Amino acid sequence: MKARLILLFLYCLAMASPHSAAAEKRLFRFAIVAPASQMQSRDNDSADLLAALDKAKLAFVVAHGIKSADEPCTDELYNSRKELFEQSENALIPSLTADDWTDCLNSSGKPAAVERLNRVRELFFSEKKSFGQSKLPLVRQSITPQFRSYSENSRWRYRNVLFATVHLPQNNNNYVSEAGRNNEFEDRHIANRDWLQKLFIFAKRKKMDGIVLFSDGNPLAIPSPETTMKSKARRDGFLEVRKQLLKLASGFSGKILIVHRQKAGRRASEQSTSRIRWTRNIGETEADAGISMISVTTAPMLFMLEEAAKKKDLSTNDQP
Repeated sequence: MKARLILLFLYCLAMASPHSAAAEKRLFRFAIVAPASQMQSRDNDSADLLAALDKAKLAFVVAHGIKSADEPCTDELYNSRKELFEQSENALIPSLTADDWTDCLNSSGKPAAVERLNRVRELFFSEKKSFGQSKLPLVRQSITPQFRSYSENSRWRYRNVLFATVHLPQNNNNYVSEAGRNNEFEDRHIANRDWLQKLFIFAKRKKMDGIVLFSDGNPLAIPSPETTMKSKARRDGFLEVRKQLLKLASGFSGKILIVHRQKAGRRASEQSTSRIRWTRNIGETEADAGISMISVTTAPMLFMLEEAAKKKDLSTNDQP
């Protein structure tokens, strides 16, 4: 039933007029599927969902999560999802989430998070191009010898907008409260800090209009006092990256959009336009389960989230 509703959503968008004022301002659009298991539904509609996305002539598709939390961490599932990604006619780029690896167990029921993370990196993030028939070239952080493990951090350019994935799991950035060195968190933090710095340097040098970051967690979300009170030993795993992003955004003349999967409350300083919450030139939006569409336009806001079929169109006449 869920898959059929998504199909109806896409069909209605495709039937809308491509000659609206909004369509005339649109430069291109891309889709987010969250998680990728939405593309492989139990009622055998996955082929239809892929076909509907393919007909939309999108610039690209981002799979926000390789699997859902209730799916197993097996090679069999990973390989099945990889084959599905390759069937896409649109360029398809996966963005890693906590569900893909952080709670994985081995056959003995023991934690296997790091081993599964490395396996996912090997299967999904080893190529220099996207999945799909219409491939996009990708630049991975792993080309830098110091950060050769972090292939999941990738960037690509479409028109005058820079897009990038940043590995920030929504489980408090995978910060572990136990005593001792927090190896995975600390090493990845160093890699992400370097990655974000270089992304903004590149965007500024190329005079790009905007930057879109895909991450699992919302680095802009400040923990509520209730959360802090309930877990005094648990620090804010996004503190450093949030400070860095806000500082980098203040020195960038374009718009920055963060697309994440973490539910969070709205800050008092935010303005909301079509569920993109803005603070000055930096905005964030949650990718709901299923398919979301974002248009890149010539309008001042640059990014527009298409929430419903009745509001915006997904015309096949619009070329990316």
